Amino acid sequence: MASSEENTTQQDASSEHVDSVGKAHKRQKLGFESYYNSETFSDVTIRYGNEGKRKFYGHRLLLSSKSYWFKVAFTGRFLESGEKEITLKGDDPAIIEALFHHVYHSDVRFPKDEKGHLDNVLFCLDLYSVADKYDFPDTQKTAALAFSVRVYDYLTNLADTEELQNNADAFKSIVAKTYAVDAGTASGKGPHWYLLNRITGLSDTALFGERGILSPLVVEAATSHADFARDMFLDIMERCKTSDARPLAQLIIVDDVRCPDCGDVWKKVRDVEDRDGGHCRFCGGFVDDWYGFLIDENGTWAEDS
Repeated sequence: MASSEENTTQQDASSEHVDSVGKAHKRQKLGFESYYNSETFSDVTIRYGNEGKRKFYGHRLLLSSKSYWFKVAFTGRFLESGEKEITLKGDDPAIIEALFHHVYHSDVRFPKDEKGHLDNVLFCLDLYSVADKYDFPDTQKTAALAFSVRVYDYLTNLADTEELQNNADAFKSIVAKTYAVDAGTASGKGPHWYLLNRITGLSDTALFGERGILSPLVVEAATSHADFARDMFLDIMERCKTSDARPLAQLIIVDDVRCPDCGDVWKKVRDVEDRDGGHCRFCGGFVDDWYGFLIDENGTWAEDS
């Protein structure tokens, strides 16, 4: 039979072991992020990229709790066959990695650090699309919210810098991709809703009014995308009912003008208050009154006719 002294020694040793284990666990970061692409407890390998050459060590419990697509996959034929790998096809590897990063870390890593960078805007749309494809509702919502912030930063940067010459096509690409990934038919607020909200929520000096620096970009995108034009019309009409918004005519009365400085022709939104000065969308030159530089269907200046 063990003596009292021996029992005390064993208890002290046990306590030291428990304390040591407890301290070791406290030093380790808890949470799913520590298991991101980790073989620890991994029970499925997800292959993706070109010919499935890239792989991600996943955890079925977590993935099926975040994605209806994976939940069905893991409880259907995949489970019955006993397979340990699943292959995702036709996706940008960088977006798949961003998707899994959000699932495990609950945040989004952007390709560019620069605020308002075009790449970050398009990245949000790609992430939204892939999250929709694999039915990750939380990631989809996060991508939509991130798009809202990034597209607003992008537009305000353009308004502040007035660098419009090389951004007309870029803005049209944002509009086209937005409607490609979200036509506005899904429930909730997606990129489609946020794009309209952010555009019409810009300050008067950015979109309407005397300067209206971004108006040509919006008009040009609307002329090439009918759904966007329709939705802008309806959105602004609704705002006119409930606020002191400027008349809609400012957005839909458009004249072709030729810049006296650079000679380029572009569409100028007419100001119903007859303040028709503003900057050229190509060279940035300022004209007090663009009415004198209107062109007719033959390409001649109004003042020359």
